[in-house]
Amino acid sequence: AGVANVITTTAKIRVVPVSSWKATASESPEFSIKTNITLARPALNESVYVYNAPYQPLSYPVTGTYTGTVGKVKLEYSGNGDAGPWTNIATIDTNGDGTYAYNWQVPNVITNTAKVRVLDADSGHPAAEGRSSSFLIKGTLIVDNPASGSSVTYQDNVPISWTAVGSFKPVKIEYSTNNVGSWIVTEITVSTTC
Repeated sequence: AGVANVITTTAKIRVVPVSSWKATASESPEFSIKTNITLARPALNESVYVYNAPYQPLSYPVTGTYTGTVGKVKLEYSGNGDAGPWTNIATIDTNGDGTYAYNWQVPNVITNTAKVRVLDADSGHPAAEGRSSSFLIKGTLIVDNPASGSSVTYQDNVPISWTAVGSFKPVKIEYSTNNVGSWIVTEITVSTTC
């Protein structure tokens, strides 16, 4: 038999003979029926970028599904995979149609083992959770100088500057003379935290 679409901590099963004179009815102890809750995004090995307005002003859409009647879910993340620790993102209302979505302002936690987990946050519901696959939280580099449209002179010392969204190091500096992706590596590596 299929499990009822009811979230509860007080479910029971009773087995009753069709003819009561043949056997005594029996009830199970109480058990829970919990939601099946999943995360669709972030996906396995997906790159998610640190939020920082105005440089990286896009939030990331965390989405997923659930079964049963769930009014609220709690979202948490870990920069260290399943080992945690788990940090709160938000507790949100579901869409009421078996889905939920939240626009996450991704924190400055550069990692290639990030995970998000979702928990049923309705009072009185049995514990239920879903977890994403591992994904990447990345920073963003924005070249500030030389600026678009500027020109430099052969053999001049040209100041190179950039804005880093996220904390990571080192960076290396490359250049192209033809704007088609033939990159020449310089001898410059910057080892300080960006």
